[in-house]
Amino acid sequence: MCILLFSSSSFPHSSDDNDEVLSHLDLDEIMAQVRSSDSIVRLHGVRAARNLLTSSQLPIDALISCGLAPLLVTALQSEPDNPSLHMDAVGALGSIAWDTSEWTEAVVRAGAVPVLIPLLDSPHTTVCYEAVLALARFMRHGAK
Repeated sequence: MCILLFSSSSFPHSSDDNDEVLSHLDLDEIMAQVRSSDSIVRLHGVRAARNLLTSSQLPIDALISCGLAPLLVTALQSEPDNPSLHMDAVGALGSIAWDTSEWTEAVVRAGAVPVLIPLLDSPHTTVCYEAVLALARFMRHGAK
């Protein structure tokens, strides 16, 4: 069981009214949403995970232990035409890979690289940008 409670003050402010609801999820709920077959629910879970990763309370070890990286890769593969999901999932993967080579290796082992490379050709600039950042972070830590 992966439980991590956090408050809405941990999140960057957004115009999306759903972000307030997401701020009250625990890690198990986020993981369940990321696993969902419903694309809207999955997007909310991926966005909650990304917001959590970019907050000041970085629970990256907990998220890695719960298997977030492989779920994000699977989410990217399952919805090839969802730029909102791509932007948030790739941003979350890049955030996981941000700090240590161990975290970067967890993302690479999850199979992120072959999924990110085609996103460099996305017609959506933000998706391309997030993919470039994530891949640059992998290279920064010498990921294999």
